[in-house]
Amino acid sequence: MHVCVTSAYRVMLENGSSHPLRLEPPGDFYAFFTGDSFFITCIPDPGIGANRLAWQTPNKKDITHTRGRVHVEPSVHNILGLELVVEEVRYKDQGVFICSAVVDGREIRIKFTLKVYCFAEEASICIREKISTSVKHISDFDESRIVADRECGMPLKKNR
Repeated sequence: MHVCVTSAYRVMLENGSSHPLRLEPPGDFYAFFTGDSFFITCIPDPGIGANRLAWQTPNKKDITHTRGRVHVEPSVHNILGLELVVEEVRYKDQGVFICSAVVDGREIRIKFTLKVYCFAEEASICIREKISTSVKHISDFDESRIVADRECGMPLKKNR
């Protein structure tokens, strides 16, 4: 499943001016279930002369690949935009993604937080990806009955 919203908006800063970068779909928080696919476009204001538009992972690594599960590609809907594409999102993908550009020699940024929820059938994968923070009690772990705690997304339970 891909999510695409093409409505545009500008982020208003505290001083009333608009932010030179915007995200489509608009927002600073997105939530998906494992296995979902989505893309988010970072678009600079056309009048600012932005260059070096880039996306960065929650691990602070630039995303330079144009193919693969997590990659970037030029926006089809806006020639100035750069799309972050995440196919088959995983629990470990969650965190803060940053889009940046250089304007007048200074870097500007806009960010969003990605939250990933686990389906009951995939909870053991989520737990393995984040074992140190996802599971509080591992003793007597039976993945057919205990599927996830609150850190691995919404608490989900299978029928016994």
